[in-house]
Amino acid sequence: MEALDRYSRKLNELGWWDFPFIPSIIPQVYLGQKNLEALLPQVKIGNLVIVEGSYGTGKTQLFEHLKYLLSERHDDYLPILISEPPETFLLSESIMTELRKFLGITHEPPKVIDELVSILRDVNRRIILLIDEAQLLIARDSDSLEVKEKKRRDVQWIRVLVDLSNVVLFLAGLPDFSKSLFQMFIPLEDRVTRKLRLEPLSLAETTNMIRKRIEYYGGHDIKPFQEDALEEIFNHTQGYPRAIIKLCGKVVEAFLNSEASEVTKELVNDIAIEEGRIEIVEVITDDIIKLLTPAQNEVLFVLANSSEMLKPDDVAKRANLTTGGAGNILRDLHEQGYIRRELRGRAYHYYVAREDLKRIYLRG
Repeated sequence: MEALDRYSRKLNELGWWDFPFIPSIIPQVYLGQKNLEALLPQVKIGNLVIVEGSYGTGKTQLFEHLKYLLSERHDDYLPILISEPPETFLLSESIMTELRKFLGITHEPPKVIDELVSILRDVNRRIILLIDEAQLLIARDSDSLEVKEKKRRDVQWIRVLVDLSNVVLFLAGLPDFSKSLFQMFIPLEDRVTRKLRLEPLSLAETTNMIRKRIEYYGGHDIKPFQEDALEEIFNHTQGYPRAIIKLCGKVVEAFLNSEASEVTKELVNDIAIEEGRIEIVEVITDDIIKLLTPAQNEVLFVLANSSEMLKPDDVAKRANLTTGGAGNILRDLHEQGYIRRELRGRAYHYYVAREDLKRIYLRG
């Protein structure tokens, strides 16, 4: 009971009405102003908008915030968010299910695309379709023939939907998923009006993200974090929003259960070491690996099979790449959370620390 009393007392002292770092999305709070400025005009003038980013870069947060803005502030828009394409039925049925919620439509799910088009044309608002995890639209080798056919039809239907004057389609997925999507149906590429790649947050953006979550839950500024504690959080998470929230949650939990008056750099570092590095991609599977380029796969194969950390020029020789090309790939894989690096002397040395990733590349 003493620990619970201390926990409650500290929450009250901080002015928090709930815990700010629960791993859930707050649609009202979004920090990527540049991303919003790039995407909001597409609501008016766009056809097909592509958003790409690795796991944990905030794609879902962005779509939740767009939905919030359009549904709360604009009667002229009908935002429909589909968290991920369905695996067992057609995308048109999922869209229809959402339309029923908003408009009270009693139609049965359309059997052909013409029926869906007719229904959408009759909606007296601009329909903004936001489809997250759009890499799931891509046919995989492991899919059954029936599922492959369903996905092929979905991709063709997307072309028809974006040709409607009152529909804008936003697709969010892993890096370069759109290349595979366009290979399934080439005419889609001509309909893209904007393509955006989400990057990890800077130190300033990381600090602002933490501040905004604290203030949303009733707190003030960055209290109880010290400035250098926020720098340490940034260093451990590399600016990935999901990883930031996860580490902050662990750190603040430890703080609330202690007698400390502030969150220090030392506490952050201790928790990060105890928990292990906060991984950006929770689980790496074959399907995620298939979205990487052949060169990225070769670099990961080289690192996973090396008994020591490697410099870019070492990776270049073993992967038959130029040093510059290897350096760019290593930087991208590091930003996406697949590999780690350490600064030794004047050069970064790279390595694979994840056991799930090693298992994939050591199977042969």
